[in-house]
Amino acid sequence: MPGAATTTRDVHVLATLLALIDEAGGELAASQVMPKLCDEKKTAVRVAGGLKQFCTKYCELEFRTSICADGHVCRQDVSARAVVDVVLALIEVAGGRLSASRIIPEVSKHGLGFKSVINRAGGPKKFCKQHEELEFVTSVGCDGWVQRRVVKMTRLYHATCRAAAESIKQEGRFRCGERGFAGGAIYFSGEQHAACRKLRDTPDVVITCDVDLGLMTEAKRYDMDKDKCEASGFNSVKICALDVYAVYDPHRIQIVRFTDLQQEQVQLEGTTRQQEQLRHQEEQRQQEVERQLQRKRQQEEAERHACKSYQFCQLQQKHQQQQEDMTRRAQKRQQGHVRHQEAARTVTTRCDKCNLM
Repeated sequence: MPGAATTTRDVHVLATLLALIDEAGGELAASQVMPKLCDEKKTAVRVAGGLKQFCTKYCELEFRTSICADGHVCRQDVSARAVVDVVLALIEVAGGRLSASRIIPEVSKHGLGFKSVINRAGGPKKFCKQHEELEFVTSVGCDGWVQRRVVKMTRLYHATCRAAAESIKQEGRFRCGERGFAGGAIYFSGEQHAACRKLRDTPDVVITCDVDLGLMTEAKRYDMDKDKCEASGFNSVKICALDVYAVYDPHRIQIVRFTDLQQEQVQLEGTTRQQEQLRHQEEQRQQEVERQLQRKRQQEEAERHACKSYQFCQLQQKHQQQQEDMTRRAQKRQQGHVRHQEAARTVTTRCDKCNLM
């Protein structure tokens, strides 16, 4: 695998060798390589330590040795898995997000074959869509980025008979059925009652599961099966207008619990009676609370009435006190007037006596 030491000249040599291999029908004798290279490219091969060492630097090339010949150089295709691993490593180095504009340049550092795999898929976005480990995120104002897809588990339900449930419990895993709306698959519903309705016979057990739906596509009934789904790059199918999910890989399913519907019905009846008792107790408690509130309201009303009566009495007393004060002030004024009249009469009498003398 090439690293940061890969030069532009080495990339040109690699491209030339791949072209020569294609012209030779897929395999080129080692003795024919050097004569077909220019001096600059020959120097690049020699600096790498020879043709064999140069081929080991690039996963696109393979040097095959032979007892009767000096060996051959041929093209070694890069797997999509290898490209995914490289992209995931680049995402980690970039801190969790790799800009879409950097994908091709960074991947090309690992060899032209890596770039070719992405280009053959239709570009970075379509390549990410084909591999569930990768997620291409678009955003307004930028060209988007690639990040590691977070596995999201979805709580789903599967209804079945008791014998099938026991088999699943013993094996610890599901098995795909033979037929269904999306071919032979493992079928789930988002609601427990919906899963029960879809079983022809009365179900005995409901299995609660956490399912990794991966890349999911929607399809009409009987339009999709396992081969079509995988060929389209998807992992699961959602049936249009129905609460039905089809999963083909049992490893995507985590069993949470088994619910025996018959025992649940008995428990439900017992729970219903208990709920009725609790409801009756709650009603009694509410009635007692209402009675207490009524008594409290009556007491507050009586206190308010008493308070008003007291305030009225206070006002009456205050008014009476004011009346008494006014009466006392009037009496004082009257007494003062009488004293003044008496004083005036006294003065008059003295004057009369003086005149007589």
